[in-house]
Amino acid sequence: MNVIGEELLPIACVRLDDARFEFGSSFIGEGAKNELMNLEQLRREIPGMPISIFGHADPVGDDDFNKQLSGRRAQAMYGLLTRKAKLWDDLFLHPLRDDNWKWKAIQHMLTTLGFYEAPIHGKLDGPTRKAISDFSDSPDGAGSKGDHEPFDKNRPLIYMAYMNRICVDGKGNKFQLDSVADFLAHEADEKLGRGDYQGCGEFNPSKVFSIAQDAEFKKIA
Repeated sequence: MNVIGEELLPIACVRLDDARFEFGSSFIGEGAKNELMNLEQLRREIPGMPISIFGHADPVGDDDFNKQLSGRRAQAMYGLLTRKAKLWDDLFLHPLRDDNWKWKAIQHMLTTLGFYEAPIHGKLDGPTRKAISDFSDSPDGAGSKGDHEPFDKNRPLIYMAYMNRICVDGKGNKFQLDSVADFLAHEADEKLGRGDYQGCGEFNPSKVFSIAQDAEFKKIA
């Protein structure tokens, strides 16, 4: 059976620079705020423009890891834009080699939110527990006081507070997209996100290194 589909023409592209992700990580740093503001402005200039998110990884390491990492980066961005905290918790609960959100991502978020001032080392130590407790006493943490390890109630609230801090418009107002109305596939594949967000791995890298750079990175990997 022949299928005729409407041709898709890209209108614009907003790129999240490499510096917004640590090497081998899917966690979105607070520096992404600038690009997110650009996206919000673009949405106002071209209303109704459907979005599809593509995650990338540098062409270093094995194909399987890069493919999965790029998908996790796309999932993290989609979760941020739509405020689907469950997608971030999925990344937290299911580490992928070096892409481990425990507890480093939580420490990053609590630092941005003003609750954590100790070194970011990924360990659930005393200062980290205190920061989580202090957050639970704040308006953003309402309803999570008394939560105990592994802080199942606190984690989604921390994600949401952090998302609302970094995903804003030029005036600092919350910028959020609708998972159905604003995306290309309208959440038709809610489980895997196909059409709305997807990873490209190193098969479609956003950056190609020189031979010398590639050799140096392979020594690190």
